[in-house]
Amino acid sequence: MREAIVEKSLEGNYVAKPVYFNDELLIEAGARLTEQLLTTLVRRDVESIWIKDISELSDMERQAILNQSYEDILKRNKRLFDTIARGEDFDVQELSATVGKISESLSFDSNLFLNLIQMKNTDDYLYSHSVNVSVLSLMMGLTLGLSEERMEVLGIGAILHDIGLLKVPEVIRKKRGELSEAELSEIMKHPSHGTSMVIGKDALHVDSVNIIYQHHERCDGTGYPEGLKRDDITPMARIVAIADCYEAMTHDRVYRKRLSEYEALKTLLPSSETAFDPVFMKLFLSFMPLFPIGSVVRLNNRQIGKVMSMGKSVFRPIVQLVYDKDFRVLPENRQLDLSAPFNYLVYIEEVLTMEELFQLMKNHSEALAAPDDDESEDL
Repeated sequence: MREAIVEKSLEGNYVAKPVYFNDELLIEAGARLTEQLLTTLVRRDVESIWIKDISELSDMERQAILNQSYEDILKRNKRLFDTIARGEDFDVQELSATVGKISESLSFDSNLFLNLIQMKNTDDYLYSHSVNVSVLSLMMGLTLGLSEERMEVLGIGAILHDIGLLKVPEVIRKKRGELSEAELSEIMKHPSHGTSMVIGKDALHVDSVNIIYQHHERCDGTGYPEGLKRDDITPMARIVAIADCYEAMTHDRVYRKRLSEYEALKTLLPSSETAFDPVFMKLFLSFMPLFPIGSVVRLNNRQIGKVMSMGKSVFRPIVQLVYDKDFRVLPENRQLDLSAPFNYLVYIEEVLTMEELFQLMKNHSEALAAPDDDESEDL
């Protein structure tokens, strides 16, 4: 536990020791700090309290803290985009604070935070997409060991990468059907629109601006707006290109349903040597949860399970076994750590949707109910 000064940034943390004021119990140990509780502490002139260290928090407590952080980041970003949409000047310092909040959340627990952004689907796609792309890009930055200053440049560019879409008519942005050639042409103008919206903003680093302009360029020259090739695309734009493409595929859009994380990565992998930078793609695969917590998976031994945690490897998580190969329910405490040496022969064969799982169970039941050939002949 540690002693902390009472301030708004403590919201979401857990109290380690009871808080008293003139012998009156204000907050019990274990309580989660809300805005209301912090206001009460300020009114009672309580200057500091004891809160739990990261190592003392349960998974549920850590998840709650990250949920609070993510909601706060989304609210900040919505305010930013609303300001830009109104044609008003935006505060780069406020944007820097948002990037700092994302970096803090990743440092707090990157696995849980990455899993969280994949589970969340919001109605405001543009706001959440830009935050999620920033999260994924900053995770790559952390893995690369970028300095705090370079992380800020990367994070700001990632958040702003799609602001040019605000210049595209909403009727096109939110169209449910296939886009016409003319409509697609309008969409493809958004990197140029976005760049023109920030040009002249002295507080923005040129690399952040380049991210906005180049995030749809591809290393093989098939991208837009200029059809640049790898060496002419800035490294940060190459990072954001991967994050942007993956994030778009794994969240619902008005015109299509989301792909699973597994399906999205399978789709991206063939492009890792052509359209995308292979070095950054390999980096992305090193931390991206291929099998997010809660995924239903089938193992190569035909058992069915649910991913419980990342374990030591994103490719070999800890799986709670649910059904055996004949769909008999297994005891609840049957967990398999696929990263353990003695489980090296067992691996995840496929990720299942609930519909696919029910279909497999139905097929199995029908196969059991059907008479075999010998019995049919006897009849």
